[in-house]
Amino acid sequence: MEITPSKAIYVASLIILGILLALTSYRLVTPKVEYSEVQRGQLLEREDETIIQLDIINHEGRDTNYTIKVSIDGKNYTDNVLIRKERKFTYVCHVYQPKRVKEVTIAIYKEGEPEPIEEATYQLGG
Repeated sequence: MEITPSKAIYVASLIILGILLALTSYRLVTPKVEYSEVQRGQLLEREDETIIQLDIINHEGRDTNYTIKVSIDGKNYTDNVLIRKERKFTYVCHVYQPKRVKEVTIAIYKEGEPEPIEEATYQLGG
């Protein structure tokens, strides 16, 4: 039995088609990457206070605990929050006497992770 060039091309095409179908099927059944994100950081400055607001969105696929660490000119504050899966939490930080405060740093940590998922420093009027 002799293999002609057209048969070889036909067999190669079937093999390539099979590989492409397998890769497509794999991508469809592979779970999506799950993550947390911080969005919409806003800074509102008033005469007597500065308000920093941000949204933490939980795309982890499960309820997740977060720790929010705030440093206002070296003085540290910590808040803990449980965010349900696929839900959003709006964090609001009020800084009074913003003309005296020079720097505010906010870091958001996901439970069990040593590095923050987001960290931002704001330079105020001080």
